[in-house]
Amino acid sequence: MSPAPSDSLGAMSKVTCQISMSLDGYISGPDESGFEHLFEWYGNGDLVVKTAMPDLTMSMTEMGAAHFREQIETCGALVVGRKLYDYTNAWGGRHPMDVPVVVLTHNPPGPDTGTNWHLKQEQIVLRNTGAKPRTIGGWLIRDKANHRYRVPAGFTLKPGRYVRLHTGTGANDANDLFWGQGWYVWNNDGDKAVVKNKNGRRVDRCTYTGGGASTRC
Repeated sequence: MSPAPSDSLGAMSKVTCQISMSLDGYISGPDESGFEHLFEWYGNGDLVVKTAMPDLTMSMTEMGAAHFREQIETCGALVVGRKLYDYTNAWGGRHPMDVPVVVLTHNPPGPDTGTNWHLKQEQIVLRNTGAKPRTIGGWLIRDKANHRYRVPAGFTLKPGRYVRLHTGTGANDANDLFWGQGWYVWNNDGDKAVVKNKNGRRVDRCTYTGGGASTRC
């Protein structure tokens, strides 16, 4: 879930959405079938294309290889859903494109055991999409049950940067803040995040109803 401060938001960073699709506009068949046809272009040529995974080498046409290489060269990071992350078993710890992968999820992987590792996987993300640094020290974040977190005084987000607020315990830095809770805050079956500035004025909110691993607002 990603509630973002909206008073003083500007242009967002460039994001490219890419997915393999059939000519008639489908990304899967009934019951999530047909992927072998969608990704046939990975192996329908004679040009060998290596990836960051030694056991995953593709055989593409010249046109397909050129497109694939362009995506690798221009991609700084990938944002994926939890379902794909789980389906691929996290690509064995290294994505074939060899770039950082951000998994959008409000339901951390594995059972809800309450260990600090699991609590740190539950997180929300605040992003500054404006053109100027944004001081958010003193801002309040709360859920529907009124669990409250106050951003440390003086904390600043630079343009285009984000900070993750983890439910568990850890050491705060410029990229990660830790709530220090001993149990989960964000409910899997639905919740609401409210963000207020240090003067108590609401600047954003995000509501989800469950049924998925992540929500973007």
